[in-house]
Amino acid sequence: MALPFQSFLIAASLLLLPHLIERAHAERARSPSAVAGATYYGDPERRALDGSRRDPSWGTSAKDSPTSPYRWREPELPPAPIWGGFYVGVQGGAGVGSFDTGFGGIDGSGALVGAHIGYLARYGAVAAGIEIDADWTGIDDHSAITATAALASELTWLSSARFRLGADVGPLLFYATGGIAIARLAAEASGPGFTISATDTTAGLVLGGGLQVALNERLALRLEALHYRFSEDELVTPAGRFDPSLDVTTVRAGLSLRFN
Repeated sequence: MALPFQSFLIAASLLLLPHLIERAHAERARSPSAVAGATYYGDPERRALDGSRRDPSWGTSAKDSPTSPYRWREPELPPAPIWGGFYVGVQGGAGVGSFDTGFGGIDGSGALVGAHIGYLARYGAVAAGIEIDADWTGIDDHSAITATAALASELTWLSSARFRLGADVGPLLFYATGGIAIARLAAEASGPGFTISATDTTAGLVLGGGLQVALNERLALRLEALHYRFSEDELVTPAGRFDPSLDVTTVRAGLSLRFN
């Protein structure tokens, strides 16, 4: 074979060889039977649509099971909230109250703000514990008794000690609550030439429920509704004695910090 013809064949082979290798790789990648045993040539850090990623510590061969390069790491989920333990927090909201004096009624409303402290014990998906709270309120109102006389009332603060029983549903805690409550109530009757006032601390019961949403392992938002029913304590005034009753309903949002 002449030298020029040999040189032509060598040059043609060098030009065609990279193309043939690249085509062979492309055909192998399109073959379903070859993918399972192929070496991964792509970006080892690329992410799938579900957020998972390849672990560099896994092997480079699909035959090295279970260290296959085609095995994907499961997406990392946020840690489940730990509802048990001591916690403190603050809350705020609004309330409405119905004050019956025995000779006239007052329906008041206003804002409230306060704080709470408690403890929850965890039993599987169930959480149970106790909570103590206090609210400073602006629930007040006044109404006319007669054409010349008026009655005013003000609920200055509320406090309660309650049991809590809840069910854990992922990042949510649904709970019911109930216990005892005390409140500070001031009442005043006024008319031409007279003013009668009295202040008393009264006790009663409270029932309600709510929902907490975990923001992270320690912080949780809450939304709850409570209904208070206070007994008819006798108020002594210069004009005599009377037995008022008081019902209060509050809706509060709060933020709690847990010490796990």
